[in-house]
Amino acid sequence: MAAEAEFNRLNRRVQELEEDLETTGTKFVLASQKLDKAATTADDSDRMKKVLENRAADDEKKLIRLAEELKEAQKMAEDADKKSMKHRRRWEIVNVLWKLVMNVLPLVNSKLLSLKRN
Repeated sequence: MAAEAEFNRLNRRVQELEEDLETTGTKFVLASQKLDKAATTADDSDRMKKVLENRAADDEKKLIRLAEELKEAQKMAEDADKKSMKHRRRWEIVNVLWKLVMNVLPLVNSKLLSLKRN
């Protein structure tokens, strides 16, 4: 009778171990799937990182080019302002001379008329 009880106890222990083995196997499969998924996600992240690094490098080049273009545009604007000021000064001189001529013209005309009469 004691041998039969020991046998039953060992049978139950074997069944428990088989159930534990099955549970552990299921957990192992799930863990393996999660690991595969994590590896895929890591690969995707690495690819995305490289894409973003390339974009950042391209953007940096664009920023440098745009900064150079801005500098050139500012230089052109400054040059245009200088030319504009130069022309404005010339225009002011022409206006002053024109006013002077218009003021002197009646005197010249009257002097010419008086010289013709004499």
